[in-house]
Amino acid sequence: MAPGKELREGWKTWLCVGLLAAPVFFVYPLFLGTPLIDPDEGLHAAIAQEMAERGDWITPRFVGKPFFDKPVFFTWCQAASLTAFGMNEAAVRLPGMAFGLLGVITTGLVGWRLFSPRIGTLAAAMYSVTVLPVSLTQVPAHDVALVPWTNLAMLFFWESERCASRRGAAWAVVGAGCVLGLACLTKGLLGVAIVGVAMGSYVVLARRLSWATCGRAVVALAIAAVIAAGWYIAMERRHAGYLHYYFIDRHLLGYATHSQPHADEAWWFYLPILLFGGLPWTLYLPSVVADWWTDAKRRGEHGHGGLNR
Repeated sequence: MAPGKELREGWKTWLCVGLLAAPVFFVYPLFLGTPLIDPDEGLHAAIAQEMAERGDWITPRFVGKPFFDKPVFFTWCQAASLTAFGMNEAAVRLPGMAFGLLGVITTGLVGWRLFSPRIGTLAAAMYSVTVLPVSLTQVPAHDVALVPWTNLAMLFFWESERCASRRGAAWAVVGAGCVLGLACLTKGLLGVAIVGVAMGSYVVLARRLSWATCGRAVVALAIAAVIAAGWYIAMERRHAGYLHYYFIDRHLLGYATHSQPHADEAWWFYLPILLFGGLPWTLYLPSVVADWWTDAKRRGEHGHGGLNR
């Protein structure tokens, strides 16, 4: 089989796999009636149930006590689902499944815009069968809702850098600010940090850093702050000291000291999780590294030969 035809056939195969896997992994589990899994799934379900029953959409509570460790957006989604579809396991899991599918779609969009439609489709298909995101979808956690927001934020920033018109660039910045605001309501500043590292690395390595780029980032962050501020300020007014606890104790000191869970673990603690969570694609790592090493040697030998001549 010719290389080009082999690539086309491989792309079609993974497209079919992804289209079949998405409903199997993200929809079918809703109908299984599997009991909620402790601790995380049961905890978040109980918090969402209390929110729906009390009608208090500001303060998340667990057994009556305010729960300060997570922002509110994913709890809102679960509470709304429970209100609409009843107090059952499927209603608890529906938001996670929906965000899982949004993760697949937005991953495909990023691949499509940055590279090509074929790569975007392949990226979406690969994401839909990767162990870690699928697992997070099955046991709903706030992390699964963060993926679409970070994907879209990076996509909007990418578009703002390349848009031919000022109006188009401005709308892209507004879009980036809106989804970053939702990311802050989902997982605090983690989404902002992920997007900042990714896009900051890109503009530096691609030598696209400019005052205009910095200005767009500042405007997007300001929009994000406005969107997220309403709930955070409401929490501070109800529970004095909440902002200090969440942003200083949980964020700053939590990462800078040993107060976070797993803080005392070895540096390689998350490595097995990433390797297993990346299955089946981490199985290809040895082959990818071998191909990279072979290509690097070939380029080195070619350059050396050119010097000799």
